[in-house]
Amino acid sequence: MEILKKINNRGSKTLDFLTRVRRVCSLLPFVRGLRAHSFLEVRINLHYLGVAILLLVFVVVGYGYIDPDFGYRLKNGELLFNNGFEFFAMTDPYSYTMPSFNFIEHAWGSALLIYLIFSRFGMLGLSFFWSVIALLSLTLSFKTSKTRFYKRLPYGTFFNVLAFFVLTSLVSSFAVRVQVISWFYLSFFLFLYFNERYWKKFRYFVPLLFLLWTNTHGSFIAGIFTFSILTIIKGINLKFPKEFSFGEITRIMETLKLQIDLPDLAVLSVSILATLVNPYGVDIWKKTSGVALSGELRWEVQEWNPTLLRLRITDGLYLVLSLFLIIKKRAKLESSRLYLYSIFFIQGMATARHFPLYLLVSLPITVDALYYFYEDIKQIKFAKERFYTSFKFLSILSAVLFFCSRSFPNPSIFQKDNTQLLPRKSR
Repeated sequence: MEILKKINNRGSKTLDFLTRVRRVCSLLPFVRGLRAHSFLEVRINLHYLGVAILLLVFVVVGYGYIDPDFGYRLKNGELLFNNGFEFFAMTDPYSYTMPSFNFIEHAWGSALLIYLIFSRFGMLGLSFFWSVIALLSLTLSFKTSKTRFYKRLPYGTFFNVLAFFVLTSLVSSFAVRVQVISWFYLSFFLFLYFNERYWKKFRYFVPLLFLLWTNTHGSFIAGIFTFSILTIIKGINLKFPKEFSFGEITRIMETLKLQIDLPDLAVLSVSILATLVNPYGVDIWKKTSGVALSGELRWEVQEWNPTLLRLRITDGLYLVLSLFLIIKKRAKLESSRLYLYSIFFIQGMATARHFPLYLLVSLPITVDALYYFYEDIKQIKFAKERFYTSFKFLSILSAVLFFCSRSFPNPSIFQKDNTQLLPRKSR
């Protein structure tokens, strides 16, 4: 009997020990489902594993590709770090033919950040930081979805057909470049705006967001424009047409009514004023708006070319899928999201530089449209099974296209001696 008691006591102590181990392991992000009676039943959380894989992909691409403006930003960051506020009084430090040219670094904050990270952690650390920003942008875009249907999709949030199509385009546009920061700012703003609970609680901090945006990248104009459009649509109760006819437009005009949200209007006004708090004042508006409205850039600079001139297979497939779902289920979608989708679709088609912004804006509403499509067909016999089977097949196909795309750098760039990549006469 004493032996049995000792065995029972030892067994209970072992069980207590395993229970404590389970509690510790439950705190680890990569380990979940550890049972107290066995160490062998450890299940890897595929969501976090997927995030780690995608982060590695972005790091590799960011480390391998050097953006043409990288050296310019790095040097500006160095000049700013060494000269302090005197940097903003400089004329063009790179020109001997126009030394008095009015020099405006619209992304001075990003340039300083690039220099500080690069000088301490090198290109790998810089690539890692920018990769985190890109993945956060995609995560916020998903979470802007009203239905959160992405949680119910096969293979998780990042391993489905919509995610892979968007990722292929984002990776191909990704590098250590200041434009990536605008992905985050826009995604974060839309995440706040379309989440009613967060918006009412944190909207008075939005001017601080635009203050940071203005001093890190000139795309703050896109953010102010987006905020203004959303405020106008909400303020006049503008509905999106269910069908494109004169009668429908007349019906929409009759339903217009003024219902201005004064807190939103106040936040927008203060946000516009916040953009003037920068080293260049109103001149930064002149600089960035001049670049955005320049017709010459659309044909002289590759990244400003129309998207149709460099459309990838995955881009085309995503456009077809997204437009089909949006058009089919537009009656159930929010008008403000539909108008925003339309505006960024036009802008994304007009220039390849803005196509990633269109993707981040369109992703949440496409997820919602997919949910409403699923809800309509799930009552049909065998439709639910066919939907998930088709979705799994498309997810696998999109994954293959993603990893086989030309978005990844040549392995030879990671060699210590890169002189083989230079033209013969320059070696």
